[in-house]
Formats: sequence, structure tokens, C-alpha cells
Amino acid sequence: IALPDSLNLDEKEQYLFGFHPHAVHAIGSFVTTWQHPANPLFRKFPGTVDKMKCGAASVLWYVPWVRETLLWSGWIDAGRKTLDKHLSKGASIGIVIGGEAEPLATENGKDKVVLGGR
Repeated sequence: IALPDSLNLDEKEQYLFGFHPHAVHAIGSFVTTWQHPANPLFRKFPGTVDKMKCGAASVLWYVPWVRETLLWSGWIDAGRKTLDKHLSKGASIGIVIGGEAEPLATENGKDKVVLGGR
């Protein structure tokens, strides 16, 4: 992650962070990128990242081992109702954009972001 020097995040504000690409397994995206002390965003704005909740697709909460791993890691359901609840409590939200449609739209040498219908 490269952060411009001019980037300033007010720790009293809320933010919606998006991570791209989704890829086949997106769980590592936030565990290793957003909520890890080695992340430049975490080092520069620890108060902002510390209050962030990462959202996982609703279908993952029906898979027993995956559900427990997500709960243990502090993730929340990425459904609108759950995200609204945490936003109303002052949390910032991190999501992996693109969903399952993004890896299926992959073309060698091209970057694609799938946002429609999300």
C-alpha cells in the first residue's frame, strides 16, 4: 500500500475502505493488509483502523469453520443491516469490492473492478 504524504484521516470521522482485487480468497486481504500493524495505514492512523470493522459476504456466515474464524478475527456480516448497525455505532467499515463476480471477469493483463449490483 502506498499512501500519499498529503493523506489526512480524522480519527473522529468514519470511513468506508474498499480493497481491490477481490480474487478467489479475499479473507487474507484485510487480515494482512488493513488490520495488521505492518500496514502503512495502520501505522499512520492507528485510531482510524483500530475502530474499523471488516465485512465478509453473508453466505460465509453459514459455513461453520469459516464463521468461527471470522468471529475470532473480529469480522462482521457485510449485509446492509449489519453494516448500518456498526456505522450507527461510529465504526469505519472495510470491504473487499468485486465479490464473486470479479474473479470470473478476469482477463490476463487487464484490471477490472466489478461494482454493479453491489
